[in-house]
Amino acid sequence: WGFVLGAKARTEKLAYYKKLNERQMKENPKDSRPYYNLAMHLLEESKQLKKGIEFLEKSIELNPAFYQPRRELALYHLREARLQFIEGAKIVPQSHPSFNFMNQAIQWIGNFLGEGKPPAQIWRQ
Repeated sequence: WGFVLGAKARTEKLAYYKKLNERQMKENPKDSRPYYNLAMHLLEESKQLKKGIEFLEKSIELNPAFYQPRRELALYHLREARLQFIEGAKIVPQSHPSFNFMNQAIQWIGNFLGEGKPPAQIWRQ
């Protein structure tokens, strides 16, 4: 992103990058990089997640050897999986084998992503 001061400056810089990437997409629609770049901006906006995912997938389609969109897509799905495990652990009885599985998955994904949030049993207290 580079160094910018304040929300307004960041918004202006992102709008500028968006224009550059959109222009690059028009000039060379087979270039996977602008789709990836735009996806990274869109994934930061909760209302634009679906479009961000579509752009990551388009980037992969255009260049299957471009590893960055694959990494970002996988990380997105890991975060989503973790949220599903958290919600599941809230409703399954603690005595059920699935509770331990979900709890371990929450811990593993959190550690893997560096998001060391507490395990499922903390939400049950």
